[in-house]
Amino acid sequence: MNTKVKIAITAVVCLAVGYFGGREYLKYQIRSTMRDAFTQMQSNLSGAATDTQNVAPPPGSAASPPAEAQPRTVAMTKNGFSPEDIQNGVFEADITFTLQFKNETGKDIRAFDGLVVFKDLLGNRILASRVEINERVAKGQTLDWPGAIEYNQFEDSHQRLRSEPKENLKVSFLASKVLFADGTTEGY
Repeated sequence: MNTKVKIAITAVVCLAVGYFGGREYLKYQIRSTMRDAFTQMQSNLSGAATDTQNVAPPPGSAASPPAEAQPRTVAMTKNGFSPEDIQNGVFEADITFTLQFKNETGKDIRAFDGLVVFKDLLGNRILASRVEINERVAKGQTLDWPGAIEYNQFEDSHQRLRSEPKENLKVSFLASKVLFADGTTEGY
């Protein structure tokens, strides 16, 4: 087989790989954009995305009353990264963390959901993720909850969250709904 034929075959293979790889990347970008848009729209509609902590009231107006106290506080006890390992059946990389939720409602909790917001040292939002937890937490007690976010190497927010050391991250939790052990629910 002469050199020209080898070069032509190599060029055709490279073009095919590039074409199909580009198509998959474009599909991935569209899916990610749509998912993020729907998540943001859902957050805006539920009011959970309203973070007024860094917003000053307009000049001349009275400060707004404090928001209703959240029923849980959260702290990050661990963070890490779990790379993909195709040989062992792990097909996606994850940003891993353990969050410690404290029940401050005065009643036992059966389940809750809301938005976990990861921020840097200056309080700038890095990433937010919706969580739904169906575990009991007695009043005044804590729950250590292991979580993970599928890592996307092409998203800046994922790269930032992965690379920040735990001591440089602030975590807040904006509760959306709480189901108490007595069957009552409360929305926030």
